[in-house]
Amino acid sequence: MKIMKTNFRSIGQASLVFIVLVSSIYTGCTGGKKVIVLSQSKRLSILWEYGERYYQEEKYQQAIPLLKKVTELDKNRDYPNSYTYLARSYLQVGKIDSSQLTYKFGVDVYPTNRDLYLGLGQIFYIRQQPHRAISEYRKALALRGNALDVLKRLAELYLRTDQVTDALWAYEKIAALEPDNVEAREIVKVLRKRAIEVTLNLSALLKMLEIDPNNVELLLRAAKAARRAGEYESAIDFYRQLYSLIPESKQIVMALATCYYEAGQLSNARNFAQKAAKLELQYGDAFVLIGKVYEKAVSFCQKESGRSANKLSYYDKLVYKKANEAYKMALDDPKARKEAQRRMSLIKDKLPTQEDDFLHSDKQISDRLCYSWMES
Repeated sequence: MKIMKTNFRSIGQASLVFIVLVSSIYTGCTGGKKVIVLSQSKRLSILWEYGERYYQEEKYQQAIPLLKKVTELDKNRDYPNSYTYLARSYLQVGKIDSSQLTYKFGVDVYPTNRDLYLGLGQIFYIRQQPHRAISEYRKALALRGNALDVLKRLAELYLRTDQVTDALWAYEKIAALEPDNVEAREIVKVLRKRAIEVTLNLSALLKMLEIDPNNVELLLRAAKAARRAGEYESAIDFYRQLYSLIPESKQIVMALATCYYEAGQLSNARNFAQKAAKLELQYGDAFVLIGKVYEKAVSFCQKESGRSANKLSYYDKLVYKKANEAYKMALDDPKARKEAQRRMSLIKDKLPTQEDDFLHSDKQISDRLCYSWMES
């Protein structure tokens, strides 16, 4: 019996033959006296051939199980596009969570694959999470510095988030790469004026605060200007001063917590988010931020120990459990419920199982040094 490449006339025929091929890999196909067993490399080659073909033909439902199998079996990393095609296929059939997860696993396996960072950036762009999209697009740009497609998306996101200096940098790059791009040149002119205004505005506010250091309106404007300029430490100082003046303002407390989170000061971010949650019953945004703090803590701890994102320790799972509990608290707030549910769905596979708890019953989060602050 021979296995040959065949041009199938229908998806049904191709699927049927493929099932036979895959089955023969696991169990062998007995037909009288002969048994056919495919080598691992041939098996992967066939999986990839049909998965890629279905993907290129936009038959995404058929492509998904084949491409998924390639990502699971490709230990030698011979098929670098498998994660990208699988993630795009998931997105095309409306499975955005699966697409995001596939991209995340992909960048762990292929950390220099630009398309994976672009895809993850697109996911965050679709989810209207501009700051996370920016982070991924910048990683893609670091792999190819003059990529117009990435620069244009970054420029758009910088404008949307009012990051004037970064937007100016992106549009100057675009204008240099496309000398005939009149729109880019005009935007550069406008942004140069705005960049000067932002600097002058913050400088002017600082001078006014020297005269009236406890002026709440001036402090609030200065805090927002500093945060918009990416000067989180300055923004934190302004918000702390505001907190000393009006400690019962949930908006100020929450803004301070968010600044700490953006600056990577996770312990302070959680503490002030907890304070915000106490100021208003069912304040969902505060609990969502607490959950995000815990999620970011896992990323920090993994990087610190040199572990990849898809290799979770029991301690990591315990922290994800704390994040999940925070998101559950946010479900009572209709304004935050959708975001809390979305984030819970993203981490549901990262929570400890009953078997995990049984095997590690003697362990606590505080046993891990990088998580010890959580018990305070």
